Amino acid sequence: MARHADELINRFMAMRTKVHGFAWAIVGDYQAAEDVFQETSVVVLKRRNKFRDGTNFEAWIMEIARRIAFTYRRRLARNRAEIPPQAVANMEQAFTSVESDHELQSQRVALRKCLGKIQPSQKKLISERYLRGRSLSDLARECGGTAEALRSRIRRLRQILFNCVSKALAGGTRA
Repeated sequence: MARHADELINRFMAMRTKVHGFAWAIVGDYQAAEDVFQETSVVVLKRRNKFRDGTNFEAWIMEIARRIAFTYRRRLARNRAEIPPQAVANMEQAFTSVESDHELQSQRVALRKCLGKIQPSQKKLISERYLRGRSLSDLARECGGTAEALRSRIRRLRQILFNCVSKALAGGTRA
């Protein structure tokens, strides 16, 4: 249990920049975003045992940060003009879009590196099947095997690539 909690805390700390930037987009002030991050950290520590494996950890964290940021904004609204909710929604959407683009780009880079690690014949098989859209039966005839055997081979290759990309993304840029 303690090891699981430590892993969650490490995953959360790896998201520090993202959570801080997200909070900054909502509250509009660097120091206020730092306060939101600190408060989010406290809530995550208190609720770490409530996180369920198999659910989206990042979404869980970002929802906690979003709620705290909006609570912070409501407190500030009493003292100064409030940012219109639509403007905040637009900032959230822009931030999410940039993060999604960055994440997609990271995945592509990792996949390219991982594709470079497999045999040329394996890379050709993946390319023919997914880039050219060739059928399993057509590829099986060309390779001299059955469609079922080829399906199993491609499934194993996809798992190898998935594991490689996952490791690369979890460990930074290494693939």
